[in-house]
Amino acid sequence: MLCRGYRTSINLIDFEVYLRPNKTFNGIFVSAGSFVHHYAIASFSHKQATTHKNPLTRRYIFSDKFTFHMLYKYRSINDRTTEIFRTKKVWLAKPSSLNDPLECRIPKISKQDIHAHAEQKMSYQVMGFISRMPISDGKNPLIGRKKGEEFYGKSDREVRILFKRISKARDIQKKYRIINNFLKSIGLQGMSDPYDQLNSIKSKLENVGIFSLSEDPANMLMWSHYAQNHEGIAIGFDHNSDSKISDNKFCRKVAYQDDLPKIDPLIGFSNSVAFFAGNQRPQNYVNIDDPQIQRILFTKTSSWDYEKEWRYFEETYGSYDIPSDISEVIFGLKCSDMDQKSIIDVCNNNFPHKINFKKVEIGNDGRTLLCKPAKI
Repeated sequence: MLCRGYRTSINLIDFEVYLRPNKTFNGIFVSAGSFVHHYAIASFSHKQATTHKNPLTRRYIFSDKFTFHMLYKYRSINDRTTEIFRTKKVWLAKPSSLNDPLECRIPKISKQDIHAHAEQKMSYQVMGFISRMPISDGKNPLIGRKKGEEFYGKSDREVRILFKRISKARDIQKKYRIINNFLKSIGLQGMSDPYDQLNSIKSKLENVGIFSLSEDPANMLMWSHYAQNHEGIAIGFDHNSDSKISDNKFCRKVAYQDDLPKIDPLIGFSNSVAFFAGNQRPQNYVNIDDPQIQRILFTKTSSWDYEKEWRYFEETYGSYDIPSDISEVIFGLKCSDMDQKSIIDVCNNNFPHKINFKKVEIGNDGRTLLCKPAKI
């Protein structure tokens, strides 16, 4: 399946065999805990990638249960804010433009780990290729396909010669090159670069779009930092079942911890491969929903925990439709009457449904903030 003029992503997990530690498979040594991925060249599958439980890996779980009905965006009152109400669109920013210098920072990966990960990827590709070779006598389902089956128009003798060359190669890099050269010799682009996957992480995290929200509409510091020193507003996005902010594919709660998460390449990633028209080789890349990438995207240091942040995100930064209905607008403690009237008018002129307007007041204790119905 080659695409003309555009890129398509196809999951690599069309065929998987879990190998016991330190096993030799068809004469090729495989390290402990490897998964064999069929590198889909002859037949493509559009099956959704699933998460496989590997006893040697660690999976991360996020708690995304809503215990409230609204998420809030703190804003200064300016033209960009009124455009949200007029156009019903929001801007999802690049991580580099946010105020946390550690935002979505990619932890340093040692050269040793990078090389080990690349060899692991090569072993997956080599094993996947061998699993498609018609070299089995039919007794062992793990040893390739049955002899005599079609294999890129090659005869049984040619298949045996190719298999012997792969088996006798001393290391995984030589095995990979033999297979890659074979695929190119029959007119295919070859296999993806085993280094593509790690290289794609930086690009993914640099270009993701983030729209920061808070579950707390009465946070003293949030009003000070993000709402024009209490002169701005907080826009309430309703949590309803068919909105993006209620879908954890698009919106998740930020986790706060003392140390930022690290990347372990040897755990493995949820990945896809992009195929191109012409002679360009396929490109392997990490999916944005990979657990390790999600940890980087949704983890901040503990010094930011006062924000009680949730993040609506898209794979690419830019302008998007509002992620949910706007059903509430809260005016800051020092928001002027003129600004309040301006926001109320623009809301009434652009939304058919009722929007609740509230105003921040100081609580009876003299130090907390309360949100009460605005006196319109």
